[in-house]
Amino acid sequence: ELQLHRHAKDGLHQYRNITQQQAPQSLEIVIKHLIEAAENKTNQAAASSKKYKAILEIADLDNEQTPESIMLSTMTEEGDAERTEREILVPWLKFSWETYRSVLDILKTNSKLEKIYHETSVKAFDFCKRFERKTELRRLCDTLRQHLANLQRAAQQAPGTQSSKFRGWEGWTQEGVELHLTTRFAQLEAASKLELWTEAFRTVEDIHAVMKISTKPPKPKLLAKYF
Repeated sequence: ELQLHRHAKDGLHQYRNITQQQAPQSLEIVIKHLIEAAENKTNQAAASSKKYKAILEIADLDNEQTPESIMLSTMTEEGDAERTEREILVPWLKFSWETYRSVLDILKTNSKLEKIYHETSVKAFDFCKRFERKTELRRLCDTLRQHLANLQRAAQQAPGTQSSKFRGWEGWTQEGVELHLTTRFAQLEAASKLELWTEAFRTVEDIHAVMKISTKPPKPKLLAKYF
């Protein structure tokens, strides 16, 4: 209700530390509740606006108030719709965006909640498409790419020598590889939808890298969707 995303992130980290090994299902319930609450609030705020004009003028949700935007605001007059968006919708957009990022950060090495990680990724892609958030999509793709690279490096280490930050990861499985492929397909669709062609090309490279992880080919249904 107070849009305190830093407090929500800290709370998730503390709860993850308590439940990760013994009660991952409890962590899953909390994460789903937080995402649902954030999305509901965002949808309620978005219901009052259909053009998203003020949102499109904000290039980066992480840096809403730039010197250029402040100067521009003093030279132009906002209508009631734009003012409503900026005061009501934008804060909830930022909260939803931070919620997605926090969940992905918490679950990036949690094999027991791997499905929730990928479901959250797809939700974040849908968020970027709906509100035309190109900067956030690039940042999201970079984040997922870094997570994948870290897992690949961890898989190459000898058993028992992995860093403690990978203690919740149980290695690659065929299901895990296919989840990563499904997520990258959604990433490719989002990048194409927003006409981020460089990001789309990099995503194709990511897909190729994921396919090389397993010696067993993906399911024909997945390959058909890709091609």
